[in-house]
Amino acid sequence: MVKLRSLTVLLAALLVSCGDSKPSAPPVAVPPADAALRFDALTRAQSGAGREYSFAPDGAVLHPESGLDAQVDDEGRLRLGAGTMELESWGRPGSETAAPARRRDLRGNRAEIDRGAIRESFIHGPLGLQQTFEIPERPDGSGEITLVLALRGLKSRSGENSSVVLSDADGPYAQVGETYVRDRHGRMLPAELAPDGERVRIRIDDRGAAYPLQVDPLIALFGWRRVATLTPGLTAATELGTSVDLNGVFAAVGA
Repeated sequence: MVKLRSLTVLLAALLVSCGDSKPSAPPVAVPPADAALRFDALTRAQSGAGREYSFAPDGAVLHPESGLDAQVDDEGRLRLGAGTMELESWGRPGSETAAPARRRDLRGNRAEIDRGAIRESFIHGPLGLQQTFEIPERPDGSGEITLVLALRGLKSRSGENSSVVLSDADGPYAQVGETYVRDRHGRMLPAELAPDGERVRIRIDDRGAAYPLQVDPLIALFGWRRVATLTPGLTAATELGTSVDLNGVFAAVGA
C-alpha cells in the first residue's frame, strides 16, 4: 500500500467509511511532471466508466462503491450536502465577467456547463467526480486571470501550506490544497488560491501560455478515513500501487 496525502483530487468519491476524526494534514505539493502523468492516467480511467456512473436526468449521481451522492444542477451549481460551489466570475483586473450557466448537457457519465467564454465539465467514474474549467482563448487585457468560486453553506479561510479550508456549520469540511493549470502543450502554469469568506479565488499567471488552458482545483474532504481500491492498470502510469490511503482524506478526482 502506498500512502499519499494528496492525489489529483477534486470533489467526488473514493470513500468507504467515515468516523469522528481530526482533519488530516494538508496535501503535499505534487511535482508538475508527476501531476501531469497522474492527470492523464486518471482521466483515462474516468472516461471508460460504465453505465452505472451515468448522471440522472436531474444531474444527480450516486457513486456505486462509496454511496456518495452529488448533483450538478441546471443552474451550474455543484451540490454537496447542504452546501454548493459554483463559478461566479472570471477575467483579468478591470474586465471581470460574470459566468452564469447558459446550458447544462448530460451525456452518460459526463456533465458539461456552457458558460460562454469559459467551459466547465464533470466526469463521474470509478475514481469519483472529476471537475475541469477550460478557457478556450486568451482573454483581452493584462495581468493575472482570476476565477471566482462562490460558496453557499460553506465559508473559506487560509489553511496550512497555502491551502484553503472550507467549513460548514459543523466545522472544517474540505481543503483546497493546490490548483493545477495546464496549457495546450501540457506545461504547468503558476497559480494560487486566495480565500475570501464566501468565495475562493484562483489566480493564474498565463504569460507565455498556449491556449486553451485547463484549470483543476484539487479539493480533499475532511472526515473520511480511507478510500476504495484504485482501478487496476493505473500502477505503471501513476506509481500508486493497487490501493491508496489518503491519510484521513476523502477526495474527488481533478483532471
